[in-house]
Amino acid sequence: MTPSRGTYAGQLGPWHYVVSAVGIPPRSAAMKLIFVAYGIAWISIAFGLASRSEWAWRAMLIAAIATLWYLPVGTIFGVLQLVGLLWIRRTALTNVRS
Repeated sequence: MTPSRGTYAGQLGPWHYVVSAVGIPPRSAAMKLIFVAYGIAWISIAFGLASRSEWAWRAMLIAAIATLWYLPVGTIFGVLQLVGLLWIRRTALTNVRS
């Protein structure tokens, strides 16, 4: 989505520089497919985490780290997610030790 008004009207976020640098046109069907696949993966991982699957915590950690490049929104949410994951891990370890 791009803003329709204001200073940045019609412009993509800073993430488009990263995507362009690796050779993917930011508005291409390939990039849209990547975002859809990534969203499906996030939803799958979230269900795995909610059902306490063994693989889900590590998968969510990888997904959160992989989101950091998506400036600025992905970076903010990625950091928040990393903090949440580390808090979950610390809480789980504290409960095991008690």
